[in-house]
Amino acid sequence: MAFHIGDRAVTAATKFATFLVCCAFAPVVAPASLRFGADPAETQWQFSGDRMACRLTHEIPNFGVARFEQEAGDRLRLEVTSWRVELSGEYAVDAETPDWSAERGAPEVLGAAKAAPPHEIVVGAPLAESMLRALYLGRFSNIASDDVSVAISAVGFREPYEAYSRCVADLLPASFKQLERSSIAFATGHDDLDAVATARLDQIAQYVRSDHSVTQLRVDGYADSSGREQKNRTLSESRARAVTDYLVMSGCDPEAIETRFHSSRFPAATNDTDEGRAQNRRVTVRIVRGAAGKIAQR
Repeated sequence: MAFHIGDRAVTAATKFATFLVCCAFAPVVAPASLRFGADPAETQWQFSGDRMACRLTHEIPNFGVARFEQEAGDRLRLEVTSWRVELSGEYAVDAETPDWSAERGAPEVLGAAKAAPPHEIVVGAPLAESMLRALYLGRFSNIASDDVSVAISAVGFREPYEAYSRCVADLLPASFKQLERSSIAFATGHDDLDAVATARLDQIAQYVRSDHSVTQLRVDGYADSSGREQKNRTLSESRARAVTDYLVMSGCDPEAIETRFHSSRFPAATNDTDEGRAQNRRVTVRIVRGAAGKIAQR
């Protein structure tokens, strides 16, 4: 059997051999990675925040958002969240001077981050701090794997960053999560507040004055079982009232504070050891939040 092209005949065997040779030397083209980033003319950064948390948000077209966030009492983190693109594995993070800069050079390797499947990459401190610093200097931050590359633009970054910096400087020393349930310790037979106790109560009062969703404080006093029941009841009450009085003095509405005392009931630990009894000589303070009301007087 022969194929005829003009006056020239090429056998089927010859043609097949030629096909194999061509395939052997043809370059293998790897699939291109998905690349996302905002056009410089359309890049936007948005700042939002209060004394509980500060945020810088950057929308990445066709991909999702990148959000730097620092909460009260916590460290900075970056969350890169996609709308539909699936994210997995490890991502290299670098800083790169944009094409139009006269100082363009090789990218600076900053570190690596792992995906939180299916749609998020979480970058913790100090890598997130390094990325913020690079953006402030006008360098883009790139987060890339073999499959996906995301560019976080430095265009228009400085002005919202200035507001973010002021916000961070004014953050409360602790978050709701850190203060929601607090335990104030007492010495054997005593109901006075020491320096550690007043420092914690100062944090609670400061938080309450700032969070408009706080509706109630629940104060519960306890004693260990080493004394007589009547004495333990009196101690648990005087301890609870000492905490309540301090919170009221610090600006919390007394009408919104529920104060209770329980003698040696409901121990937090065993009363058979010194360590256990120390845990039981306590007042617990629980912060309750809701949709209505604010309990700070000022």
